[in-house]
Formats: sequence, structure tokens, C-alpha cells
Amino acid sequence: MATRREPLALRLKRLRDAVGLTQQELANRAGLSISAVVQIEGGRKNDPRLSTLHALALGLGVPVTELIVSLEEGTPETAPKRRGKKA
Repeated sequence: MATRREPLALRLKRLRDAVGLTQQELANRAGLSISAVVQIEGGRKNDPRLSTLHALALGLGVPVTELIVSLEEGTPETAPKRRGKKA
């Protein structure tokens, strides 16, 4: 089974859709502006603050790790890709 990296924007949209919230509803629940949610979900803000991710996770009712861990080997999204062993 091949693994892939799921960008934060797609992960946020997938989680939001799974709980049946609009972007505005998520923003309200998270105490964030609609602009912040739109920018993150649209891929225009790829490095939000941890406090923003925490607020989104609370709004979605999921652990913050659902937002910050990629599907690839369960590694944090910001972790560098492994390139093979050095000799």
C-alpha cells in the first residue's frame, strides 16, 4: 500500500467535511476569522501557529495531531523526507 503526504489544506477540508461544518461554522467554533480558515484550507497559509491548529482541532472535535500528522508513516508534516542511507 503506497503512502502519500496529505497537505494541511486537504486534511482540514476532509476533517471539516467529515463533521459536516461549513468554513464559517468551523471559524465560529474555533474562535477564528473566516479568512483564516479559508486561507489555510485554500493552501495559502501552510504554516499556521500551533494555537491556530489547536483552535481548529477543538472546533472540529479532534485531537490536534489529526491536523499536524501526515498520512506518510505518521510523521509530522514538517519532518524532512528521508533520502536513503549515507555511506
